[in-house]
Amino acid sequence: YCGGSNWRVPTYTELLTLLNYGKHGQSILLDENYFPNTPNSNLLADGLIYWTSQTAVDGTSLSQAYIFDMSDGNDLAYPKSNTAFVRLVRTAGAAQ
Repeated sequence: YCGGSNWRVPTYTELLTLLNYGKHGQSILLDENYFPNTPNSNLLADGLIYWTSQTAVDGTSLSQAYIFDMSDGNDLAYPKSNTAFVRLVRTAGAAQ
């Protein structure tokens, strides 16, 4: 898709770089010029949340991963059994 086959779920840091805090107070912190067709926050009860690839270690449990809420920029550990959106990334210049 889009000229590549090496798409993956982003790390915490990678997903953080997609947020545009200059849009704070608007409905979404993603630049819709670069990310068209982004769903709105009404689709999920918990907001406009996106998975990262990083497990949130809570004691001995590995059942949570970090998510970002694209409507306000907050992050938190979220149960992997819950539903959230995915925004895939790929490494620039990496072999496909």
